[in-house]
Amino acid sequence: MYVDGALFKEVDEAVVVRLGLHEGMQIDAEQLAQVAAEEEEVVEAQRAALRWLERRSRSRADLERRLKNKGYKTDVVDRVLQRLTELGLIDDVCHAQLLLDSLLKRNLGYYGLVERLRRDGIAAELARQLVSERLAEDVEAQHARQLIDRLAGKWESLPARQRYRKIYDYLRRRGFRDDVISDVLAAGADD
Repeated sequence: MYVDGALFKEVDEAVVVRLGLHEGMQIDAEQLAQVAAEEEEVVEAQRAALRWLERRSRSRADLERRLKNKGYKTDVVDRVLQRLTELGLIDDVCHAQLLLDSLLKRNLGYYGLVERLRRDGIAAELARQLVSERLAEDVEAQHARQLIDRLAGKWESLPARQRYRKIYDYLRRRGFRDDVISDVLAAGADD
């Protein structure tokens, strides 16, 4: 935006459209202040988003929630997220893959991994796709066996039926699929 032939402030196209600004238009001090205030709010919101991104990668949904919780208007949030996406600073697929790499070390089952990705703002379809690609049933079964081995002594004194139920419930809470749990427990009973 130019004032008296000199660059006054760079203004986002959305602000220009919303305020009906056009070349050669006369604007008063109040309109000029409004333009400056809107641009300043965008800059503040972008700084907040960048601070969060400095700490760790984040999903678009997580950043959107955080910015709205800070009180930024929806149009400001949308502009900031669009700009950061264009710059490559927000990438849900990359973020989900990094998070999944970390989560795979925690011995969670399929549903546990999908749910954890969802809580971090990853779309359900993307979460299911990535977990399906990265977690084969035999690997999930191996994780379940590791957990059972770790807990072997905890419920040792219980009757077999009660011990089976405790282990089954524990693995369900960790997000393992029912068929994987049944197969692992059946294989354990055969040992």
